[in-house]
Amino acid sequence: MYTLLQPHLDVLLFEIIFPLMCFNNDDQVLWDEDPHEYVRKGYDIIEDLYSSKTASIDFVTELVRKRGKGNFPKFIQFIVGIFNRYGEAPLEQKPYRQKDGALLAVGTLCDKLRQTEPYKSELENMLVQTCFFLSSAAQLVILEPRF
Repeated sequence: MYTLLQPHLDVLLFEIIFPLMCFNNDDQVLWDEDPHEYVRKGYDIIEDLYSSKTASIDFVTELVRKRGKGNFPKFIQFIVGIFNRYGEAPLEQKPYRQKDGALLAVGTLCDKLRQTEPYKSELENMLVQTCFFLSSAAQLVILEPRF
């Protein structure tokens, strides 16, 4: 099965699976209308059974666990690219939704990242750079990723 999937894996992973991990328009509507429901839904076990976000997380987790040798570095490189684009983009063009998906991916793969060099030694630095920023009021603001 994997041999049939492998030639199409980049398209599947980066153009279908990853976008499902990102904050989307439905999330935005729910957040705007009922932020309490948005948070509750994120922790609802029953919702997870029907969630495309949970299915995409499960797919990435299993892909890394079963076929991680070639796929894990490629996926992490993709995630780092998102963080780099976010850091370089002007404020009005920052890919906030992609950063949300990238943080979710890091949280999903944190155990593997903490066990594998060179990621293990760079993980803390990467999280500090992507999760903390200095606001215009010169206050340190913590953005809490969903780990």
